[in-house]
Amino acid sequence: MLILFHICSHFSDPRFPEIPGLDIFPGKVIHSQRYNKPDDFQDQQVIVLGAGSSGLDIAMELSNFSKKVFLVHLRSKLPAEFPKNIQEVIGTLTACFEDGSVEINHAQILQKVNAIVLCTGYHFSFPFLEPECEITVSNNRVTSLYKHIFSTKFPSLSFLGLCLRICPFLNFAIQAQCVASVLTGRTVLPNEEEMIKDEKSDYQKRLQSGVQLNMMHSLGPERQMEYCKTIAEIAGVPCALSLPVQSLYSHVHKIRLPNLASYKNMNFAISDDDWHTVKSNNS
Repeated sequence: MLILFHICSHFSDPRFPEIPGLDIFPGKVIHSQRYNKPDDFQDQQVIVLGAGSSGLDIAMELSNFSKKVFLVHLRSKLPAEFPKNIQEVIGTLTACFEDGSVEINHAQILQKVNAIVLCTGYHFSFPFLEPECEITVSNNRVTSLYKHIFSTKFPSLSFLGLCLRICPFLNFAIQAQCVASVLTGRTVLPNEEEMIKDEKSDYQKRLQSGVQLNMMHSLGPERQMEYCKTIAEIAGVPCALSLPVQSLYSHVHKIRLPNLASYKNMNFAISDDDWHTVKSNNS
């Protein structure tokens, strides 16, 4: 029996942190999934919890409308030049109160906060799969998968787009080509035992290299090229993630934080074997 699911998004099940008093906080509390317009927060004091891609983008947008933005996160101090009304706070929310104040790290109190935007990520969730599929999620790691795509028990059950910190659409395209190659019989996957062994080996290598348990599907600039080459080789197709694309991706990854206010206005062009900066009409 053929079983086939293409799971192309992991942005449907928001992760809500457990913060004492969040239910009695009088201001607006939303997850970034529900964030719409920055002018909804006009002249307000807003906490943005989390400094991933969503947290940084939302904080920068809010700075144009909000009175004050507290960017609260657990990362090291960011190498970014923020607008004057963005205050970077290293830590996390440990309590919220009925008077609209919040507590940071069980110590610092921020007064008169009007809203909290939770940029705290998403859960991998597959409630439509039966237990017999043996696909489980632990610490946001989807288990029993070969190369982050194929079920080791039912290889016709495939997942697209689980990988994190990647050049998304090229990665998805290569994965889709690999799935198509397997389903049409052009590619024959290893047997179940070999796929399970490969998954365990990959997991151990990631642990030893310091990857956090909840980031086992993360590739990043340093791993995605090798991964895409491997998937393309399995599929028997050219790797769409060319060296110029990989080089440009790495470049933008490096310059993004130091240029948060301007990097989206930068333009680039890719030739056959290189990339270069293109001046905009306004420059």
